[in-house]
Amino acid sequence: MSFSSVLKATILPLAIVLLLISTGAHAGEVEGEASAIDGDSLNMQIRLFGIDTPEANQICKDAQARDYPCGRVASDALASLVRDKIISCEVKTRDRYGRPVAICYADDVDIGGVLVDQGLAVAFRRYSDKYVANEERARTAKRGLWAGTFEMPWDYRERRRKQSEAQRMLPPGCPSEPSPLPAECVIKGNVSRSGRIYHMPGSRDYDKVVINRDKGERYFCSEEEARACGWHKPGR
Repeated sequence: MSFSSVLKATILPLAIVLLLISTGAHAGEVEGEASAIDGDSLNMQIRLFGIDTPEANQICKDAQARDYPCGRVASDALASLVRDKIISCEVKTRDRYGRPVAICYADDVDIGGVLVDQGLAVAFRRYSDKYVANEERARTAKRGLWAGTFEMPWDYRERRRKQSEAQRMLPPGCPSEPSPLPAECVIKGNVSRSGRIYHMPGSRDYDKVVINRDKGERYFCSEEEARACGWHKPGR
């Protein structure tokens, strides 16, 4: 792969845009200076090989069980790693969309390895075991994500996909469940053989209902909102 012009590239899945200036790299490689630029102008995308990170809007728990934006933390870490560095990428394969999947280096330091070592990314075992040892070290040391609790990125994406599918089946005008969930949104929207039923705090079955978002269940902030989305009170 040879590049003779300025390329704008996104290293995925962190959604950081890099400006790569060609330096006559060998076939299958990209090399150049990198800096974070606006993400709406690009003509090429590069996915980091062998790792996965929290999605941009994903929330995790820290060691004190407090919410924090782990996806943004990972993105900021990548931006810091590539800032004012020479970036070289060895293309290993391409994803189903035709985008290069590559091992990338910042001044000869493996970017993916650093992110996994810091506990900001996980080894993407489905595709490679290259960073499994890095992940195990980070987990043992309780660095980054491993200091608290988090949902694996692929599980988070699958859950969000199912939620989106469930949302598309709802009536027009039904608002999405807010995330993070406000404290006042405590009405439970249950899906059962009896249909979509909402339960108010203090009602007979309220404490028995456990929300399963994979089934399209959710919380509501008001009875009006629940009814607008097609839920009804028990007994109807």
